[in-house]
Amino acid sequence: MINYNPSLSDLKLNPYNDLEEISIQDEVIDFISGADFGIDKFNPYIHKALRRDKYGEPVKCTCWDEFANEGKAGCPYCDGIGFYWKEVIIPGIFFLLNKRKIVNVLDQSDTAGREDSYEIGFITKFNTELIQKDLIIEPHLNDQGFFQHPYQIKMKYMVKETVERRLDLGRKEYNLTILGKVL
Repeated sequence: MINYNPSLSDLKLNPYNDLEEISIQDEVIDFISGADFGIDKFNPYIHKALRRDKYGEPVKCTCWDEFANEGKAGCPYCDGIGFYWKEVIIPGIFFLLNKRKIVNVLDQSDTAGREDSYEIGFITKFNTELIQKDLIIEPHLNDQGFFQHPYQIKMKYMVKETVERRLDLGRKEYNLTILGKVL
C-alpha cells in the first residue's frame, strides 16, 4: 500500500499555470507605440493641462475678471479661458461611446435641445494624468501624420472623467478618459 498525501502545490488547479501571463500595461504601450506591429497606432494629441498652485487650484491669468468670472476673449496668454495652461504632446487612441439606446431609436424619441448622441473615449498610457476640465486638442495632421508648430486646431475636447483601469493586484494598466466636444 502506497501512502500518498498530495500537497496543495501538487494539485493542478489552473491548466494555464504554465503559460506566461501577459501584462496589459505592456500590451497597451506596445499597441500605442507600434512595438507589436512595427508601426505606430496612435495619433499625437495636445494635452492642455490647467496650471495648478500647491493647493490644486487653477492659476488665474492676469486677464481674469473677478466680476464677470471669466477671462478676456483674445488673451494671448490663456486663449481667453482665464487660466494658464501647459501644453504636452501625448499619444492616445479615440473611440466612440454610443449613448443612444436601441429603444430610443425604434420609437424615435429624443431629448429636447442640442445634444451629441455619443461621447468620446480616449485611451492613454498608465502614466498620463488627465484631470477634469483639461483640454485635449486634435491638431490638423499632414499626410505623414505630423503637425507643425504653431498647430491648427481640428477639434477641441474637454475631459469629463478619467478612470484608471487596474488589474494585477491593483497595478495601474491604462487610463480611460471620457471626453466631450468643445464647440
